[in-house]
Amino acid sequence: GSPGSGRSHRTSNRGTGSGFLPLRYGHTRGTPLDASSAPPATHSGLGNALRILATRVAGEKGARLLREAITAYRAALEVYTRANLPQDWAATQNILGVALRILATLVAGEEGDRLLREAITAHRVALEVYTCDTLPQAWARTQHNLGAALGTLAARMAGEDRRECLSEALGCLGNA
Repeated sequence: GSPGSGRSHRTSNRGTGSGFLPLRYGHTRGTPLDASSAPPATHSGLGNALRILATRVAGEKGARLLREAITAYRAALEVYTRANLPQDWAATQNILGVALRILATLVAGEEGDRLLREAITAHRVALEVYTCDTLPQAWARTQHNLGAALGTLAARMAGEDRRECLSEALGCLGNA
């Protein structure tokens, strides 16, 4: 932030460990930031910033930033519930799935497969809210992201499992 504004956007590795904190509503310089009381939009915004930054940073640092983004999205989902804010919940699930898929591309073996399955689940639950009839653009975007996650998982498979996963991915991408 600017000098004297009371807002600091860069810290010395407090908070997320990345050196960046979300905009602070009513936060006073010098007092501890209680992330659990931050608005869910702050967590989503932080997750988005970390996810975007992670795509510009290679190696383990990028993976660490993606893990922090995933943590921020999950924190937002503690407030954005399907019952009270279904569209915000679905949007957060969808972008969580994107972050999980990107992280999975950096992680080999069973952990990468697990992350992809989590991404697929996140996109599928978002599609319970985002329907073609009610929210066609969000539905199409989520179908595309689901297809990308399924395609990434299929690339790790062999045989009939691979063919089935690729077929489902193509179906999602065709829907989008």
